[in-house]
Amino acid sequence: MQHLIYFDGAITKNPGGDAGYGFVITHRNKNILETESGPCREAITSNQAEYYALIRAMKRAISRGLKDVVFCGDSKLIINQMAGNWKVKEPEMRVLWKEAKILLRQLGKFNFKWVDRDQNWMADDLSQAGKIGHAQINRKYDV
Repeated sequence: MQHLIYFDGAITKNPGGDAGYGFVITHRNKNILETESGPCREAITSNQAEYYALIRAMKRAISRGLKDVVFCGDSKLIINQMAGNWKVKEPEMRVLWKEAKILLRQLGKFNFKWVDRDQNWMADDLSQAGKIGHAQINRKYDV
């Protein structure tokens, strides 16, 4: 069964502000399986926060044993870099990109899809909560 994972990173001040991440794992039919949110102290820029969110989502997909995943994000940069359409120029971003590429090897079938912020609202809300210091939110749903 195909799963969609919506991810997002947020930062209060770019660069150098408080950062957060969030993701939502759904079935293809949009039933929510799990959400996660938390602070992202490793991120210095908004793009790094986006990669952090993607990497956290990938690790969760692997631990759940998901084999057919579409990663949906509202960052054209991250989606196009991961899809191989755009080069990764910044050294700090290259480290995160490589980590994500290594994680992809553990997934079966995967794809990347750009979505506008309106479609990514739940991951955006979760990343906003993560950046302002709320405790990590991790919810699992039985559907």
